Amino acid sequence: MFMSNKKLTQNVKLTSRLMAMVEGVVQNARHENHHPAVRAAQSIHSCNSLGPIVFATPELGRWSTVGGLGVMIDELSIGLAALGQDIIVISPYYEKNRKGKTGYLAEDPTANIRFKDNITVEYGERVTLGVHEGNERGVRVVFLHNPDKFPSPYPDSGAGHTVSALGAFNKGVLEWCCSRKVIPSVMVTNDWFTGLIAGYAKAGHFGETFNSSKFLHICHNLQETYEGRIHPHNHEGDLNRVHQLPRDWFSDHGNMINPSKCALLQSDHWSTVSKSYKQELLEGSSLRHILHNKPDGFAYPNGIPIKDRIKRMDAVAPDHMTAKRML
Repeated sequence: MFMSNKKLTQNVKLTSRLMAMVEGVVQNARHENHHPAVRAAQSIHSCNSLGPIVFATPELGRWSTVGGLGVMIDELSIGLAALGQDIIVISPYYEKNRKGKTGYLAEDPTANIRFKDNITVEYGERVTLGVHEGNERGVRVVFLHNPDKFPSPYPDSGAGHTVSALGAFNKGVLEWCCSRKVIPSVMVTNDWFTGLIAGYAKAGHFGETFNSSKFLHICHNLQETYEGRIHPHNHEGDLNRVHQLPRDWFSDHGNMINPSKCALLQSDHWSTVSKSYKQELLEGSSLRHILHNKPDGFAYPNGIPIKDRIKRMDAVAPDHMTAKRML
């Protein structure tokens, strides 16, 4: 009845209100499954489940956040899991985090992150990745480890090493999905470091495995200096032998490699973090011609989880005088 109501399904505000109401009924009436209203709410709630949603990100929460990207993915994934979605986040396990600390996953007090096994990926070389998995507030967190490929977040390394790290992580994300028999309904990639994932899937590196998956690329920062442009030296060539994807997916001329261009060309949709920034990208980005060719791009601010932030602040400084002393 609800799903056949065109006025409802075409109105984002009404649909959001309905799903919030349904979520409340499902959570607060767990022992009243026999009631018709509860069964109806459960039916709508289950129909809203999209299937596995996999996020690939170079930064994540307290483990490897460098800027706003890591915070946003952490909070967005937890929020979606709280709505009943099946959420998986895959990120590198760096040999050293931004504080220079090693072994930081094993010391995590709550997510119970443990080594599971190894997976192997092949692109221009054969690379073994250690797989560490845990659970953070309903989100399945997966970390891929190789000390040579992922020494630290955004290391200042040469073009060859950077492209090799991209190949290892981007193929590693899809290989992990294959190893766990997880076919994402949506694969959400974030910024340039994840820019080859849709390309590997669309180029058939994994056969037809991901033909039913949709790929969404989130542009957190698409300024030219943040597109991830890689400039190989002349003696290195274009490094196609390393990433093994079509040359024109990365650049229109020369040997420059732009992972953001590959991501936007091969993803089904794109989005960004605010409506004003979306307009800015459409008007001024060097990749705006690609953005305009995908008319379904959207923007939505992630917002601030106020209750969670207050809870964290109260744990540190439960009253005004304690907060003043802390400051």
